[in-house]
Amino acid sequence: MAPFWDNGAVRGARVRCPGCTRFNPPGVRCPSCACGPVAPEHYGAARMLLHAGVDRFALTGRLEALEPGLARQLEAQYSGQWAGVLRIVEDARRCEPSLTLGGFVEEAEDRWADVVPWSQPPVSRDAAAEADDSLEALYQRSEDPGVRQLAALAAVNRGRPSRELYSAAQGALYADGLARLEAALALTRWRVWFVAPAGRPQRELIARHARDVFANHPEHAARAAVAWVRATGKAPEVDLLLALREGLRAQDEDIAFECALVLGDERGLLAALRSDAEARAAQGSDDKASAAQGSAVEARAVQGADDETSAAQGSADEARVVQGADEKARAARGSDDKARGALSLDGEGNAAQDSDAEDRAALAARTLASMGAPALLTVLRETRSAVLAREVMRRWPSPASWEVVDALLTVSAGFDDGLIEPLSQWARQTPFAHLSPEVRERWRQWADARLGTLPAARVLRLLEWVREGDEAPDDASATAFQRAAGQALSLASSSERAELLHSRALVDFLVHGDVEELALVHTWARDAACAAPLLELLVSLPGRLRRERPVPGRCARLLMAAWERPARSTILAPLNKAVRSWSGISGREELIDAVWLRFQRHPVERAELLAAFEPWRQELWERQLAAQPDAIAIFETWWRVDSQKRLPDLVSFLVENAPVEALPARLPFVWAAAEARVDTWPRSTSHAVFLAAAPLAGALRSGHDALVPDAERFLAWFPGFEARVLAASSPEAESSYQRDLLEDLHVEVRLMREALERRAEEAEALRQAELRKRVEESRRRDQERQLELARLEVEAAALEAAQARAEQEAHQARLAEALARLGPRPTQLRRFDANPQVELLPIDVEVIFPGATMASVLDYSRILKALSMGDDALEVFAANGLSVTSWGTEGRAWGEAMIRRPELGLRFSQLFHAPWS
Repeated sequence: MAPFWDNGAVRGARVRCPGCTRFNPPGVRCPSCACGPVAPEHYGAARMLLHAGVDRFALTGRLEALEPGLARQLEAQYSGQWAGVLRIVEDARRCEPSLTLGGFVEEAEDRWADVVPWSQPPVSRDAAAEADDSLEALYQRSEDPGVRQLAALAAVNRGRPSRELYSAAQGALYADGLARLEAALALTRWRVWFVAPAGRPQRELIARHARDVFANHPEHAARAAVAWVRATGKAPEVDLLLALREGLRAQDEDIAFECALVLGDERGLLAALRSDAEARAAQGSDDKASAAQGSAVEARAVQGADDETSAAQGSADEARVVQGADEKARAARGSDDKARGALSLDGEGNAAQDSDAEDRAALAARTLASMGAPALLTVLRETRSAVLAREVMRRWPSPASWEVVDALLTVSAGFDDGLIEPLSQWARQTPFAHLSPEVRERWRQWADARLGTLPAARVLRLLEWVREGDEAPDDASATAFQRAAGQALSLASSSERAELLHSRALVDFLVHGDVEELALVHTWARDAACAAPLLELLVSLPGRLRRERPVPGRCARLLMAAWERPARSTILAPLNKAVRSWSGISGREELIDAVWLRFQRHPVERAELLAAFEPWRQELWERQLAAQPDAIAIFETWWRVDSQKRLPDLVSFLVENAPVEALPARLPFVWAAAEARVDTWPRSTSHAVFLAAAPLAGALRSGHDALVPDAERFLAWFPGFEARVLAASSPEAESSYQRDLLEDLHVEVRLMREALERRAEEAEALRQAELRKRVEESRRRDQERQLELARLEVEAAALEAAQARAEQEAHQARLAEALARLGPRPTQLRRFDANPQVELLPIDVEVIFPGATMASVLDYSRILKALSMGDDALEVFAANGLSVTSWGTEGRAWGEAMIRRPELGLRFSQLFHAPWS
């Protein structure tokens, strides 16, 4: 027989009842189910008999009457099943050290004692894996839901659970027993809550279970209060607040840290932060000492914990060790959301206790930074930790005070440039113009002392922050940043300059600069690596600044600074390309005005100006027209400096719309320009001559005799010009011209020679036109006379007709007057009172329509008979007191009555066709 201690029948001095599985004193009847006492060694056989159907009240007697061999067999069967329960209990015992509450082993044993042998305990999925002590392995191999819940809860308590274990722990909130209470505490631990907070339904369950823990487990009151506050998000009630304050003094660092987080206790959070800093300082000291063994330089420790430690360290030079620790922390951190080990030297390879301390320190730093705790700044100054500085910048409430800015800028001085980028991002949270004067002064001091030696890109980003907004200050602090940016840019390489030219920050630097910036622009414009992007930036600058209010003329001065000698020839091509790319940019008028002013003041540069700024030639041309009304002076100024292919356009401007009277004064200048250009640009020059000859020929054809001398001079000059055109070779730039225009000029020459003949022909045509005009005028007058005669005839006929009508109307008036003298026509109204020559019946005089004129059939028949005799209907109506309207109304009524009473219609027919007197 199996030993009785293997069947779960004994716990301490009490014995389990086989009926209800509750524990009772030995040798007494169970007070719960009234089952008789059973010895522990017979508990398994008793459970098997109950499973077989034995009544619990007869169980004691049946056990006494049971054969010993059968009793041993039943006990062995139960012990075999209980062995599976013992494995489950052992799994629960392995999880219990990582759980907050106690009693999970007993609860698992009681749960299975209640169902065995009716239910069989599950077998592990992989028996070979039982040697693995990891909670996740236990969770994966166990088939018991209770063990799986305990493994998941234990993994959550340790922190960093997998998604599957975390979901299982959330499911434990809906379980029975201690698991749901443990789940409420586990899911609200700081290692889990801030990484994966629960949803609203789970929060309600956590709050309810936390209250149960607080009431029934006073030893865990502080942790239950933490769970309740985090689940509800409300301020703790009085009893919970007392428990939290008591928890601040707990020996368990984890509980004290939890309470400090919930209460926002600055002292407790600083304790967690300083404890980790001390451990890291000691570890850093040991690592650096071992690494520097054999060297003459002794390793220095960071941040002594107290005066004894500081004296033992032998030095206050802490920055070197901290910097090495910060570099490791930056390399180990994947993102801002995974900042658990932000204050650790090296997260890998540390023990679990060290990892928890590092996590607590990181969370404490973030919490203190979010609270804006001034004591955190003291720690920052002591440790000079770049990682801690990042936490302050990331979470410190805005706006930052002078103390915060001073601490961050002081810490940044100990690093090359690792903190400049996060410092720049943090600074942008508050506009520079909104900072207090003392804070801006601190920034100025830092800019003068440190900023000029940093990379130019980062310096420009800080300058952009300083210049941002319409209220940006223009004081000593802004000047310090501007000066530092100029110093950093002067030290930048060509490749760095080319990259910076695409940034918005450089625009701010150039716009708010002074003489130094103009010299910098002139130098960069001669650098092949950045000349093209710089010139594009300068040309597009007015459009980029359309929302700002730069100093008037600043963009033009920057562009002219790049234009100045020496080595101007190197920028002509890239400048022309930039102007072509940004020729339509808004605000370009400022640049065009500057170019035009340069064009006016420096005649020797006009050709280069027109070549470089060729896309703006039209705007410059318009300014020339507005400034100089004399067309000849404009032509003489431009044809020598403008593009060689534009001579036809200039000639067209000079003579195309010119008055005919002005042509004799203007054409000689065209012939002179053609003489100077024909040998090098024959085709475009022939085009220009054609444009001047065409108006001359046209004016001659129009009859302007004053141009005859000019035409004769042209005809004499043209043969020599034609010979020079044919002898010259056309350059590649004239490839757009397929041929010269000599044939077209021959046409104009021929037209000039034929001008006199055409003038004679035109005179003859005018004479013929005048003759035709006279004939047409005579014909028109004949037609007008004929129309006038026709009109008179029509008026005479109308007059005769009017007279005839007047005579007829007078005759009718005379007749009417005679009839009027005879007196009025007598009116004879007589009533038709005849009767039919038949015997009258009662129906004949029956009143069908009382009050009506035709009240009976006889009345109706009499009036119809009178109408049928041909008398005037109106007289008949008037004689009988009817009108047309009343006749129609009563007639329709009689028609309806005859339909409803057919005898009325039959009698009416008899009366109507009978002879009448």
